[in-house]
Amino acid sequence: MKMFSLVIGSLLTMYQIGSSTGFSMCLLNTIGINCKNMTHDEQQDALIENLLTRVKNRANDLVPIGFIYTQHPDQAEPGELWPGYTWADVTGQYAGLFFRAEGGSSLPFNGGAQGEDAPSVDEPYWVEYFKVKVSGGEVRPKNQAIRIWERVK
Repeated sequence: MKMFSLVIGSLLTMYQIGSSTGFSMCLLNTIGINCKNMTHDEQQDALIENLLTRVKNRANDLVPIGFIYTQHPDQAEPGELWPGYTWADVTGQYAGLFFRAEGGSSLPFNGGAQGEDAPSVDEPYWVEYFKVKVSGGEVRPKNQAIRIWERVK
């Protein structure tokens, strides 16, 4: 480890000395930049430009095409979070569905949409001293609408 530190320290010192004396030690050949006749400042500019290009080329990998973003109320739309990407609102493909973690009595993952089911009473009846009648409303858990977005480009 000491030898490695000594070599790196020597290279950096030579590079710094070279920048002030005209001695040029090109460390950019490893990334395809020929800096034989470049000044120290030109080498630094070339290195920075190369790094910026590499970062820009990787930007599309941060949020892959096909990524699904679930927007809850009071949260930003994905275009506000990632303005460089194009998003499509795909909520309609899932309209009215409740999402449920797999397991228990749910269908298996990728098993399709599970049909609704609720206990019902077809005709009024007496329970002790009360008459029971089921209304025509739907049976549902407490819920809140969300939007579902997909990155398309």
